[in-house]
Amino acid sequence: FSIHALDAPKGSFALEAWLRNDGSMSLSVNNQIAATGKANGLISEQPKESMCVGYDNGAPVAKYKQKATDPFQGKLTGLSVTAGAAEKEN
Repeated sequence: FSIHALDAPKGSFALEAWLRNDGSMSLSVNNQIAATGKANGLISEQPKESMCVGYDNGAPVAKYKQKATDPFQGKLTGLSVTAGAAEKEN
């Protein structure tokens, strides 16, 4: 499963992604739904690989233009990851 943008936005923007208990997924850009989908289920066990942001130090999850170990060249601010059963109201 993959999602591709036709045009990358310029400047700063806010991203929010959700994987809900029923497998529904959504991606918002600047508080506007940009993509939705349905997963086969939740992540069934804690990943064995450490979480990486801006690069991948283990097994890449996608084919990148550059090497997966090359760091992201932009700026990330206000990053948070929440795991649990919380649901977002849409």
